[in-house]
Amino acid sequence: MRKLVQLSVVERRQILRDFVDRALADGIKPESEEGREIVNRIVEPTLPSIREALTLRLELLADASLERFWTLASVLQGREPGPSAIPAFQWLLAGLRAHH
Repeated sequence: MRKLVQLSVVERRQILRDFVDRALADGIKPESEEGREIVNRIVEPTLPSIREALTLRLELLADASLERFWTLASVLQGREPGPSAIPAFQWLLAGLRAHH
């Protein structure tokens, strides 16, 4: 698999959703050891500056009101809004905080 930084935004978001949606479906807590393994697959533990930047970005993106804005913008532009990413963002944010 290519390094995360080499992927497009869409590819990165899909990888995040693939890992985290599976963890959510399986009831894996972000603070658990299994949660640590998933977080480490998404962002290597040897990249603390990347983890910190991702944490800051997720703090903004995990806001439900921001997602509602983008949903409304999609509807007004005649596009079908995508599925909510908030649960995945919140899970990863909790995992990053727990395993910093």
